This record gives sequence, structure tokens and C-alpha cells, in this order.
Amino acid sequence: MTRQDAPGAALTRRTPALVALGRAALVMAPVLWGFGVVLGPDPAGPDPGKAYVVTALCLGFVSPWLLLPVGTTSHTTLRGSTLSVVTVLGTRHVDLDDLHRIGALTVHWKTGRDRYAYLRGPGLRVAWVLLEDSSSLAGRVRGHLVRTSMARPGVVTARGRALLGVDPVPGRLRRLAQESCAFAVGFPLVVCWAGAVAYVLTRGVAL
Repeated sequence: MTRQDAPGAALTRRTPALVALGRAALVMAPVLWGFGVVLGPDPAGPDPGKAYVVTALCLGFVSPWLLLPVGTTSHTTLRGSTLSVVTVLGTRHVDLDDLHRIGALTVHWKTGRDRYAYLRGPGLRVAWVLLEDSSSLAGRVRGHLVRTSMARPGVVTARGRALLGVDPVPGRLRRLAQESCAFAVGFPLVVCWAGAVAYVLTRGVAL
């Protein structure tokens, strides 16, 4: 898909496969909830061997990526200073010259890590963007964010400065403390979120 459009060019983009799967998952969620209603609550707890329970657990785990405005630089378009990010819930448009907050989050996996930029503009204009090193647009987005950070240093968090390499860059010990704190707080929150979603889908009740 086109990563960079000339001013005035028509914006055309196919729906990314993962986004299409995410939208299909949101359609599947009410069906699973219906199964929970029909089957009724099991006093012994849901049987993890049942297919619909396994599916509900998987949906619970990926629900933050489904319900939050998360996208990747592989499926974004930068026209002037406006970044258009394709997410499961639709396309989010954020003006990189009018950001109220630039933050960052690193998600560690067994095989590596993913680095997300948190971009908040006026009102409800919010997007999380995965900065993929393989994306041709990632460098341009970083460069634009660096310029915005230098022009308006007050909008950049410490994690944002570490991600972009903007002075003053937090020291190694502070970065380690930030990552440890993010893991200690964020991991339980994600587990609780995923568990709550799975519980609602399998038990057919509202929390």
C-alpha cells in the first residue's frame, strides 16, 4: 500500500489482513457471549477444553489491540503533518504538529520487542503507532516527532525522549527503572483486562 501520498493525491488503501481479522473478531465476540448465555454459568467454572472458551481466552488476550486505537507504520499514511493510522476501529488522524503528548511503550516478547509511540492531539485524537524498523515510513514519522519534540519539549514524556533519542535522554538506570515499572504495572493490568473479557464472553454475564 502507499505509505506516502503527495499533497492532493487520492488516498486509497486496502484493509490490512490483521485489521480485517480484528474486525471479524469483534463480530465473533457477541456470538461467544450468546453461547455463554445459552449454556448458562457453570458452578465449576468454564471448561478450558471447550472451543468457545479457548476462543474467548484468545479474544481476551488480544482485546487491547482490538479496542484501542493501535496501528503500525506499515499501514499509515503521512500527508503533510497529518498521520492517518489504520486501526481495527477505523482510521485515526493525528496532526504531528499539534500534539499534546508524545509518549512511548515497549512490549517485550521472547523473540524481541515492539516499540509503540503514543500520540495524543486535541480532544479525542489519540493513536498508538508501532514503529516498525522495516517500514519505509517509520523514519519519516520519527523525524517529524523529533522536530515536534525539539520545538515543544514539554509535550514529550521521559519514555518518549528515550524512544526518539531527544535530549535530555534518560540515563540507562532510569530507562531500566521505567521498563521495570511499566512491566510490573502493565502486565497485571493486561492480564486482568484479558481475564475480564474472557469471563464476560464465557459466562454470559455483565461485570
